[in-house]
Amino acid sequence: MSKIFVFGLPWKTTSRELMRHFQRFGTVLEAHAAVKDKRSQHEPRALGAGYGFVCFTSVEEAEAACALPHELRGRELVVRIADKPVAFTGKHLKPRFSFLKKPL
Repeated sequence: MSKIFVFGLPWKTTSRELMRHFQRFGTVLEAHAAVKDKRSQHEPRALGAGYGFVCFTSVEEAEAACALPHELRGRELVVRIADKPVAFTGKHLKPRFSFLKKPL
């Protein structure tokens, strides 16, 4: 099993839509579009956080998904393998997102 990060998702992207987009690369075990609720507790309409995760059955499928550029609802997506460690620095342990940089 291998997981990928997907950044740059449109706010109204659903987990089902994310799963459908990546199924062409292989068997998707799970897809999750993160939700950031900017509304009060009494108004349950949640907004997307702009990122998500997709789990594939194999590393090869995840690498194939990362090899091509992606666009969803007119927005360019950034897709990276999630199994690589993330470097944390600073007082509040904010991620540097070094895995987003493409190799030279």
